[in-house]
Amino acid sequence: MTRAIVALLQIMSDTEDAPLRRRIQATEALLAYEAPQEAVDQAKAFLTSVFEDAEQSVDDRLDALKLMRKAEARKTVPTVTAENARKNRELWRQLENRPSPRKTVQGRFMGGRSKGLGG
Repeated sequence: MTRAIVALLQIMSDTEDAPLRRRIQATEALLAYEAPQEAVDQAKAFLTSVFEDAEQSVDDRLDALKLMRKAEARKTVPTVTAENARKNRELWRQLENRPSPRKTVQGRFMGGRSKGLGG
């Protein structure tokens, strides 16, 4: 483990000197980036202990829950299938081959001729 991860784990575990709010912030910093699974498991266990403790403040419990949800449900990237890629290529071709809306509007107002502003 890196020294930064070890320091965050120490702050997260410090029940004597570190206020709960700071311990939650240390956990957030730990979970925001890649970390060894052991550290992630410790962080999740800490968050669980906070949000399940009815004696903690609602604000702290909600912060712990938000972080836990972020850790549990990482955003997923949609998988692009070959079929989707083919449809996307076809759509781009259609869009590229369409006449520009600007040219169409100019053609209507100028009788099809391209004129500058002074002409």
